[in-house]
Amino acid sequence: MLRDPAARAQLEREGWVIVDFFEPAEIDELVATFEALHDFPVEGMFFSNRSPDQEYKARVQKFIKRYYPPKVDQFFDDAEWIDGVFIIKAPGAGEFTNHQDWSLVDEGEHRSIGIWAPLLDTDAGNGTFCVLPGSHRFHETYRSPTIPSIYARDELEAVVDAHRQVLTVRRGQAVLFDHALIHATTSNTSRERRSAAFVGVKPRRAEMRFYWLDPEAQKIEAFRIERDFLYRYDYRSRPEAPSLGFLPWNPPELSPDDLEQAISHHAGAEPVRVPWWRRWIAAGR
Repeated sequence: MLRDPAARAQLEREGWVIVDFFEPAEIDELVATFEALHDFPVEGMFFSNRSPDQEYKARVQKFIKRYYPPKVDQFFDDAEWIDGVFIIKAPGAGEFTNHQDWSLVDEGEHRSIGIWAPLLDTDAGNGTFCVLPGSHRFHETYRSPTIPSIYARDELEAVVDAHRQVLTVRRGQAVLFDHALIHATTSNTSRERRSAAFVGVKPRRAEMRFYWLDPEAQKIEAFRIERDFLYRYDYRSRPEAPSLGFLPWNPPELSPDDLEQAISHHAGAEPVRVPWWRRWIAAGR
C-alpha cells in the first residue's frame, strides 16, 4: 500500500520504517489542538480509547478524523484508515513491554499497518519506539487481547530485549510498522509527558476482523468488525459482531533457540514463510 518504493521495501523486509509524516506547520497545529484537548493530569500510561468519558472519546475521534485520513491518502495507495487512539506516557511511566498488535485483517491475504506518531522528539529516555526487525514474518499467528502471545515467556522476552532496536523518532515523523511486528516503548524517565498518536491502515478492499479465543472450547472465532470497534470493545467478552466461524488454533511452542535462529535467518536471508497451521496439518495433528 505504501507509495514510496524505498520505504515500502524496508517495511516489507524489516517490518518498520520511519517517514517524515507531518510538515512543520501541520505538526504545530496538531500539537496545539492536542494540548487543548488533553488539559488534564495523566498518571502512568493513558489510552484515549479506554477513557470512561464518552464525550472526550467522541472529541478524540473527531480530532483523529480531521488530521490523519488526509495523511493516509498521501502516503498510501488504495488504503483506508482504522480508528486511532492517543497514548500518553506520564513522567515515570515504565516500559510498554514487547508485544504484537491485534490481527485486524486476514493476514493470509492482506497486511495491516500501524502509524505511531509522537508529538515530541523521542529517544530511549522518554518512551520511544523499539522494534525487533523481521519479526512480522517469523510466525503467523492470530492476535488479540484474548489470545495468549506465543512470545510471552521470560526466556523469549530476554531474546527479544537482546536483539531489538531502540529508535530515535523526531516530532513530525512517524513509525510505520506491520501489526505483526514485535515492538515496545521504553520507560519515560524525563520530566515531560510523552504523547503519541496511533492510527491503523488497511487495504481498502480488506474487511476488518477480530479474533476471539473461546475460553471453554479453546477455539478461535473470527468476527467481522467496523472501524469504531476499538472504542466499543471491553477486551474480554465475545464481540457483538457478525461471526465468520471457528478456526484451528494450535500455536507453536517456541524455544529461545528457535527465536534466535529466526532472528539470525532474517539478518542473513529472506525467511521461508510456512504458516504454523500448514505445519500442523502436514504433521497429521
